[in-house]
Amino acid sequence: MEYPMATFLTIILLTIAADPACGKSIIASRNPLPVGSDVTLSLSNQTTVIVGTWLFGSIPILIIYDGGSFIFPPWQERITFNRTSAELSIKSLQMSDSGIYKLTGGEPSFEVEIALSVQELISNVTLSANTAHLVEFNDSAVFTCSVSNGSSLSYVWTNNGSVVPQDADGVLLSGGGAVLTIANVTRYDRGPFMCTVFNGVSRESSALILLHISYGPSNPKMVPRPMMVAYKTGSNITLSCHAESSPPATVHWFFNDMDLSLSGPEIQLIHTKENQTGYYMCRLYNPVTCRYNSVKTMVRILDPIYHVSVSRAGGPVILGQVF
Repeated sequence: MEYPMATFLTIILLTIAADPACGKSIIASRNPLPVGSDVTLSLSNQTTVIVGTWLFGSIPILIIYDGGSFIFPPWQERITFNRTSAELSIKSLQMSDSGIYKLTGGEPSFEVEIALSVQELISNVTLSANTAHLVEFNDSAVFTCSVSNGSSLSYVWTNNGSVVPQDADGVLLSGGGAVLTIANVTRYDRGPFMCTVFNGVSRESSALILLHISYGPSNPKMVPRPMMVAYKTGSNITLSCHAESSPPATVHWFFNDMDLSLSGPEIQLIHTKENQTGYYMCRLYNPVTCRYNSVKTMVRILDPIYHVSVSRAGGPVILGQVF
């Protein structure tokens, strides 16, 4: 169909002269939208547009003239237009259809626009780590979250169900949020970790990853049993030593800084004597972290006192005199 050049010139002139809309806006049936879906763009206040233009960015989609409308060839297979309401429907949206859609009216004079976002559905979210075995305070954990499909992606990271704070010390997000680095991991960074990827039209989470973090030995403690201030000779005493450690620390024993050539988490002192009084120390070692720690305690062993008696010295007891 052919239209007089005067019609096009009239539309162009009216478009240039159009004032911003007063109380009008474009409403999308859905925004953002998944690839392949349809959308309808309509005016918030239904208005019959006698003369006007629908534009995608600066590219004309259709023109409206008194008595009819014309859809430009690239859009003719995908566009449905309601002349009464100026409503525009677009089929089978692709990501390339994201952008600014504008309706300019000549009669009445107005101009409104909307930013439309067409996004790809997210699928196949996977999480990987640089290594699953780390040493506390030595190593850094690097996680990478990947998707097979999806656009306009945002990421949320969780550690044992709690969101990883982006502003925490040692936490770094890179790659648009797809890579999480935790520097100098601690035992509390074992996870499980998960990444959730979302956009305006979909959301999907990865499988969980649990780290194995070697730590310690820390917070060593020695516990004597039975627990007493002092023990009488002949007592049996058990000393046990433990610390927070992964893997479990090896334990070696010392008495007054002399090596007892005893190993294991506990030792027993049988039928103790006074010369066993002194400082007992256990030294702990983690073969993975290559760290040592130790703790000592004083054990007092005393001969008991028997047959205590009281005897009188001096003469008879006299009132008012020293006895």
